[in-house]
Amino acid sequence: MSRHQFLRALHRKLAPRTYLEIGVSDGRSLTLSRARSIGVDPAFKVTAPVCCDLELVRATSDEFFAERPTLFDGAVVDLAFIDGLHVAEFAFRDFINVERRSVQVVGKVEAELLREKVANGIGDVAEA
Repeated sequence: MSRHQFLRALHRKLAPRTYLEIGVSDGRSLTLSRARSIGVDPAFKVTAPVCCDLELVRATSDEFFAERPTLFDGAVVDLAFIDGLHVAEFAFRDFINVERRSVQVVGKVEAELLREKVANGIGDVAEA
């Protein structure tokens, strides 16, 4: 299964109300969204037809997150696709920035692993 096939399946299964994409490139993955969407890329060249309420932002993800404390008028990010520079440090920073603006549900094992992050001031963990 390709990443676009996987992303298509996620869009169909989750039916997100909001979608954030870091690393737009030519916009092929944006064509899968029917949600209110934000695409961030300093050099996007969207050539594919897009059928969603889309805001394209020509900026690096670091610039974008520094300038936008909230997204989607304060609503959470239902689905995010982080596909920027393909460098671990940048992807991790993007993940942390998206996490601060979304709701994440994890199992007990993952919650234990996240406690270290919380101790370092990153995120919040609650057990059900």
